[in-house]
Amino acid sequence: MKVYSNKYGEIILQNKDFASGGEGKIFLVHGCNQLNNCCVKIYNNPNSLLEQKIKYMVSNPPIQLEAAGFRICWPLDCVQNAGGQFLGFVMLLAFERSEKLINLTATDVPKKMKSDWGRYFDRTLGVPSLVNRIRLIHNIASPIHLLHVGNRYVLRDLKPENILVTPKGKVTLVDMDSVQINSGNLLLFPGNAATPNYIPPEFYCNSSLQENKVPVKVSWDCFSMAVVFYQLLFGLHPYVVTPWEERETNEIAQNISQNLFPFGENRSKIRSFPPPHNKFKALHPVLKQLFQRSFSLHVANRPSAEEWGRATHTIITEYENSEIYRRQEEERLRREAEEQRKQEERRRREAEERRKQEERRRREAEEQRRQEAHRRREAEENMAKKRAEKLKQKFKTKATWKAFLICFPATWLCWHNFEGWAFRIGWAIFLTIGYFVSINNMVDEKIKKYKEEHPDDPANKYL
Repeated sequence: MKVYSNKYGEIILQNKDFASGGEGKIFLVHGCNQLNNCCVKIYNNPNSLLEQKIKYMVSNPPIQLEAAGFRICWPLDCVQNAGGQFLGFVMLLAFERSEKLINLTATDVPKKMKSDWGRYFDRTLGVPSLVNRIRLIHNIASPIHLLHVGNRYVLRDLKPENILVTPKGKVTLVDMDSVQINSGNLLLFPGNAATPNYIPPEFYCNSSLQENKVPVKVSWDCFSMAVVFYQLLFGLHPYVVTPWEERETNEIAQNISQNLFPFGENRSKIRSFPPPHNKFKALHPVLKQLFQRSFSLHVANRPSAEEWGRATHTIITEYENSEIYRRQEEERLRREAEEQRKQEERRRREAEERRKQEERRRREAEEQRRQEAHRRREAEENMAKKRAEKLKQKFKTKATWKAFLICFPATWLCWHNFEGWAFRIGWAIFLTIGYFVSINNMVDEKIKKYKEEHPDDPANKYL
């Protein structure tokens, strides 16, 4: 598939997409060194409004799209078909081995990811795991801060599914074409996507926000971001609680609308909450304060991504200099080295077992080959024996008739021309002996002649 870009010229895409969604499909670029770390999103139903939005984003990118710890999958250029019709855009690829952040927001690392991800994010590892998760918060806050600079862009649909991470904590923000774009208080391009569990409380009491008539502010993202960070640290949504109020359903969005955070302003309205929330009490005081401000109705007081980034950087440094961190990190590294040693030993045993199996299969194949050769030789010998028997029978039949034609007339003449029974019987015995001797001699001559004429016939061995 070929598409065209003003910046990159002709772009050849791989035939099969590697990711797809409701809006479109994402294709890798084929054979273009300039776009090695890029991919192309092709919309299912491109339109003029989408085209205008993407062109605006291409012309007005954030001040930085990539660093050692993060990437933003921002549109780099529009792509068209040969007729100039808008199709989609070029963007950066996520880091290799990236997975959705949703995998780390549960109470435990998924079993399929334990071997690689567990060594960094398993909650049972204590302080080192906590530090790695706080470092991940820092790496998520950094690109969000860059997007918020200038108050032009609001993500609106910030959630774990739209954040990709690697085992080493590198972060990629995706689904950037769904952002809301503002110019001051003017809404240029709406961001229609939003997930109820990540929408701030003020949305539910503001009809203008609900009708998408006015642009949402950066504080919207600050709330969603804090929800994601809480899930990352504690393994559950901050608004998973049971209120005193009797309701037919207990939806998270309902709890958000009433701002029912277990450690917030309305904690008295909460009957109970799951045990993982209790870990909040042991959290670093600065992080506790950031969460409490994030889940407060004082919207203007919500910490920004920049504040989260600065605070987490300081906390990481503090933890890394602590004795308990060094001790637990040494223990983690020791266990990791032991696990690697066990894996090496297991791989060595598996390799040895494979070698033994190969040797066993080789011996079985060799034995089978020998048996096949033995059966083939036996078959050839049997065929040679049968052929030798047939040849002997053939030679003997011919010799018998030839000897008979010679000896019978002589016997008849002797019987009728000689007088005396004794003499007749003597000649008859003599001719009979000569008959059988001549048969054997003729057969031997035939065999000798056949061997000379057919020296390579296997039947010669049995003649």
